[in-house]
Amino acid sequence: MTSLTLVRQIAARPSIVFDALTTPDGIKCWWGPDGGPVLIAETEPRVGGRGRVRFRMLDDTVHESCGEYLEFDPPRRLAMSWRWLGDSTWSTLDDLL
Repeated sequence: MTSLTLVRQIAARPSIVFDALTTPDGIKCWWGPDGGPVLIAETEPRVGGRGRVRFRMLDDTVHESCGEYLEFDPPRRLAMSWRWLGDSTWSTLDDLL
């Protein structure tokens, strides 16, 4: 398994950033590499809960990812597994906040 740690400084209250990463409405506001729409954003924000996002890019390709919440301590810490659907390789997104 590959591990990835992202560290970002964002000029917003931690609760706002946490909601943007863990709620369907929050995810729909920013997910995807271009201006294409988010088609599905499902979250079960709790340890052991799952999340899924499907989006369409401007070139009409559709991509979907899913994962499981490994740690959930609002608004301080979020860790989750993550993979593209159709890909057998799992990645880990850890220490997002």
